Amino acid sequence: MSQFVEYANAVTIADALQLAFWTWLGFSVTQTIGGVLWEMKKLSWFVVCASYNLVIFGIGAVILTMWR
Repeated sequence: MSQFVEYANAVTIADALQLAFWTWLGFSVTQTIGGVLWEMKKLSWFVVCASYNLVIFGIGAVILTMWR
């Protein structure tokens, strides 16, 4: 994530949250959706896991952006 923060030149909290969203969408959602599509897990499982990951990505991005 620190490499993404550096590459995107994120300097504000809004920049960090936008970066976290796109990173979450590209990495976490694409992995987690496989459980619903091929393992027949419930959609509610996907929502819980994806939401958790979005929050974690957001917190990490904000911390790294403000630390930089």
